[in-house]
Amino acid sequence: MVHEVDQPRRAKTLTALVPAHLEGRAPITIPIYPGRRSHPPVFSPRLREVLSNLSEGRQWLRDILLRHAADIAEAEMEAPELVFNLNSLEDFQRALAFFQSSSASQ
Repeated sequence: MVHEVDQPRRAKTLTALVPAHLEGRAPITIPIYPGRRSHPPVFSPRLREVLSNLSEGRQWLRDILLRHAADIAEAEMEAPELVFNLNSLEDFQRALAFFQSSSASQ
């Protein structure tokens, strides 16, 4: 699993993603909510060498996903936080409000 620091996720979402990946048997599994691909992707150990070359200067995660597009399974999830990507103060405030709300713990 490659979890980026600017995309907060609940533990239960991450925990649910692993069995979805194992059941699907695809080399890569990407969570979907609501009908859109999100992060974090889960990778098979077979792609460990490819992932070890990740570097902002040399190769981006998106490049790997594009190159292995035929190897991707999608896992539909009921996880509203999958839309969060913290690129601004407003993004952070929306995510903070979500995680502080009672619905986030359910």
